[in-house]
Amino acid sequence: MAFMFKSVIKKLTPEEVPLGDDQMIIKVKRLDSRYTRRGHIELVEAGTAPVKKPEQDPYMDYVLQHVRYYSQLGILQRQTLEIKSRLLKKVLKEIIEDYPGISFQTANVTLEYPLRVLWYFRAELQVARDAEKKSEKGRHIELLINFLNDEFRQVDKDRQNLLAEGLINFDL
Repeated sequence: MAFMFKSVIKKLTPEEVPLGDDQMIIKVKRLDSRYTRRGHIELVEAGTAPVKKPEQDPYMDYVLQHVRYYSQLGILQRQTLEIKSRLLKKVLKEIIEDYPGISFQTANVTLEYPLRVLWYFRAELQVARDAEKKSEKGRHIELLINFLNDEFRQVDKDRQNLLAEGLINFDL
């Protein structure tokens, strides 16, 4: 019995194509952790249903992995951002030497939401990006900054609104 598999090839934009030795796809991979019908947890692309598990991690080549974890009832319980790029890990380790509860010394760097540590060091990340503008490392930093800008758009608006009146709230 022969099996036929449909192959999907997606073209990458010039900004996503790897330049150097790191050979990572310069994109944020958005994933959901969902339960299968048999009760097993699997990572799937955001907005899709669990399917048969592949042999190896198909998402390991992405610079960033944003994962939303759902309960068996489909309720969002937590979110994480995993830094896959060794170049980006090195930059974060240099910028954020010590932050309570987070280590950039480990091989796997997974940050829990809310991403306060990254929000706090955005200015330093922008300086690092400007210093590495045309390199692979600079493109990885740019991706992280764009991701953070999207994630914190409403927080920034709320903060600016309060600061304009000389106010601030506890959360900000």
